[in-house]
Amino acid sequence: MPKRENIYNKYEERKLEKDYIKYLEIHLADHCNLNCKGCCHFSPIASKKFPNINKFEKDIKRLSELIHGKLKRLIFMGGEPLLNKDIEKYLLLSKKHFPNTDVQILTNGLLLPTMSDSFWTTCKSLDIQIDITKYPVNFNYDVIIKKIKKLGLNYFLYDDGISIGKKFDKYVFDEEGKQNKEDNFYNNCVMAVDCAYFVDGRIYPCQLAHNIKIYNKYFSKSFKQSKKDYIDIYKVKDEKEIYQFLTKPIPFCRYCDFIRKDKIEWGMHVKGNNDWSD
Repeated sequence: MPKRENIYNKYEERKLEKDYIKYLEIHLADHCNLNCKGCCHFSPIASKKFPNINKFEKDIKRLSELIHGKLKRLIFMGGEPLLNKDIEKYLLLSKKHFPNTDVQILTNGLLLPTMSDSFWTTCKSLDIQIDITKYPVNFNYDVIIKKIKKLGLNYFLYDDGISIGKKFDKYVFDEEGKQNKEDNFYNNCVMAVDCAYFVDGRIYPCQLAHNIKIYNKYFSKSFKQSKKDYIDIYKVKDEKEIYQFLTKPIPFCRYCDFIRKDKIEWGMHVKGNNDWSD
């Protein structure tokens, strides 16, 4: 276990980085059309669900007012965000309330060939970046990249050697919750640095703390969720409360077992299998 002084040193460094929110992710769908084994968003076992557009509009407006539009990147993801038929509305609202923010869509790309002309026009007019994760599936990524380039859109292709045999992170959870949450947050967790998750007017340091309910329901588990795992944007006075919240561990951090965290080969989830335990 690392020395306590190291933890505090990292806390001070992270505190300086949190003068503004650098990254905020929003899921436009919990489910996915690919269903990767071990997906850390639990998409293969999630029910089909989309956020309420009216609630989103209210929440994104409130958030912008709270943090004075100071948000570096807003990423729409999931699940698979392109499954949401109202995706253009979400893009328009995000740019309306965060005009200076880099707005991106993170997708597996499989549905891009089916997207309407209106979708592409909206992305172009709002300067939306398309981020594509390349998977070892029967899909011609070169064709869609060629189209994106022709339209003059910004894009990024996550092509870091993903192929058959690609290793995915396998998250393992301690059902007894006996892990050191400070050690996890400050020293072990990648998500805690820049993976803030925004849903239903609440900000979580990571999506696991919220989406564990999907895991609980599917596998009849009982990982506890606490009101201290998130901050409610309707109950805070200013942005400082949000920044302070994001620089500290939450109760859910005690469940992540980084000692047993492992790698698994990429593949499709098989219904009933638990790809998230050891």
